[in-house]
Amino acid sequence: MKSSIRIIKRKRGEDESDSQIPAGKQPERKPRESPREMVSNVKSWIAELQQRKRAESRSFSPLPVVNVVPSPNP
Repeated sequence: MKSSIRIIKRKRGEDESDSQIPAGKQPERKPRESPREMVSNVKSWIAELQQRKRAESRSFSPLPVVNVVPSPNP
């Protein structure tokens, strides 16, 4: 399974033109994250993903090897 991170950028002015809310009743917006905070978030996500993959690979026990000796033909 191959996964990747996709970054989607919005066009400038898209936020203001797409809103259907009247100008006087704009909802409160969260302050944007700084680039440094975004980088640290993405790094932590990647570290968690790698840690999960390592844990999954260790959770499977190897199958035992069984030697089968062919019986002589009667």
